[in-house]
Amino acid sequence: MMKKIITGLLMLSSLSMPVACAGEIAAPTSPATEPNPTPAPRPEPAPGPTLGIMFDRVPDVISTYGKTADINLSFTNEASEPRTVTPFPPEIKIIELPDVKPPGIVVRAFPVGNGELTLQLGESASHSVDWDQKNDSGEQVPPGWYSVEVTLATSRGSAMRVLVLPPEGVMEKTIDVNQSETVNGITITLERVELTATGMKVYAFNIPPDYNLPQGPMLAPPQFMALHAFAEYSIDGGAMKQTFPSGIRFLENGMQHTWDEYLDPVPQNSHELTFRITKLGDWEGPWEFEIQLE
Repeated sequence: MMKKIITGLLMLSSLSMPVACAGEIAAPTSPATEPNPTPAPRPEPAPGPTLGIMFDRVPDVISTYGKTADINLSFTNEASEPRTVTPFPPEIKIIELPDVKPPGIVVRAFPVGNGELTLQLGESASHSVDWDQKNDSGEQVPPGWYSVEVTLATSRGSAMRVLVLPPEGVMEKTIDVNQSETVNGITITLERVELTATGMKVYAFNIPPDYNLPQGPMLAPPQFMALHAFAEYSIDGGAMKQTFPSGIRFLENGMQHTWDEYLDPVPQNSHELTFRITKLGDWEGPWEFEIQLE
């Protein structure tokens, strides 16, 4: 009988004690206060992009023709824990610009290393490459813009650009062209060409059919947003070189097109520039312009 009484007391005592879940410490509660309700479980956050060691974008390098270009690359650990690049140095290539239709033209590929690079969170490290301006066949590359492409496990792209200057120097002037060509019912006016120490800037203007901006220049209709122009150019009858698609600016009376991204500078002793717009949106050209440089 005594054993049953003791057992009943123990059971009653256990019912009145707060119980701790695994990993928690139960807070004592007053008999007059109800225990706090268990909070609803929080959903797990959606997984984000996994970062690692990334190459940093570094300033462009301007290199005299025939001289060694000093390429100084930088790498930073953007992860939340130490990371290692293997192999190191990674894959590094020199690509001729513009790389309009990747894969671009690789003129030089540097050998991949057999080491490794370990960086702590937020830590950076540098790596230098001396490019003698030679291609993989040991020949001097032509003057112009080149991209330094780096390939890592978590990123790939251009870390910097190198401009190889023409040996005779560059031409610097602004030429007002104002020539118009009409092809397939579409008229394009080449307005002017700016020749600088690091390249060219070319400006053109056209009025697309049914052009209007009902909501103003900042909210142009979608059919005009895709009217980028594709072009190519040559100096003194040399090989044609492509450009990146034009930047566009919406004006009240038409569209202005600008090509200013890594066009090569014009050599000092040049005579004529040929600029050919091959396509405007879905309209086929070409609209060709001959610009006297003298």
